Amino acid sequence: MWGLENSGRSTATVKTVAARVSRHNYGICVSWPFDPAKGHLLVDRYRGTRGEWRASNQMSWLLKKGERIEEGRVLRQQLAHSIQVGFLDVGMRYFTQTVQYCPDDTAPRRKEHSESQSGSATTVQSCIDPRAGVKELCTVTYGIDCNTLWMEASYKDPLTKQKWRDATFDLEIRLDSAMLHFTVSYRGNQVAYTQADYNEES
Repeated sequence: MWGLENSGRSTATVKTVAARVSRHNYGICVSWPFDPAKGHLLVDRYRGTRGEWRASNQMSWLLKKGERIEEGRVLRQQLAHSIQVGFLDVGMRYFTQTVQYCPDDTAPRRKEHSESQSGSATTVQSCIDPRAGVKELCTVTYGIDCNTLWMEASYKDPLTKQKWRDATFDLEIRLDSAMLHFTVSYRGNQVAYTQADYNEES
C-alpha cells in the first residue's frame, strides 16, 4: 500500500458554522518513495513492485493538531495497493484501512513496526509505537471482486519478473462538529464507510 504524494489534504467548500480547534492529529499510515533527505530510515526501506526503493511505516497527517475542525471540510488521500490477480481468480480480495490519531504537539513522521520481506513484496505487521502516541481511531475492511481488479493494467516487476496490478482507492474524511466520516471509494463507487467521534481527550 502506498500513498500518491500529490493527493493529500485537499478540502471541499465548508459551511459557515462555528468551528473548534483539533486537539489531536489525524491521518493514515502509507509508504512513500524512499528519500533519506526526508528522514526515511533504512529499517523502513523495501523494494516496491516496480523495482523502486520505498519507505513503509510513514504517517500522512490529514488534520493536524491546532487546525480548525470546520463542518463540511473534506480531507482526501489516494492510496494504491499492488496486487497479484489472474484471469482465473474468483471471489473477493479484501483490504483494510485505518485512521490513526496522535495527541503529540509535533506529529511523528512514522510508526514503529516489524516486517518480513519476501521477494519484492513486503508484509507489514504494525505495532503502534507507544512513545509516538499514535493510536487507532477507526478501521474499515472492504472487498473488491477479483474480476474487477483484473481489469487494472498489469506490469512486471523488473527484478522478479512477477506480474502485478495497482488498484487505486480514494479515501475521504469528512468533518462535522461532532464526528468524522471516513469513506473509501474505488473507481468512483463507495466500497466502505464508517464514522467515529473525535478522540479529543488530553
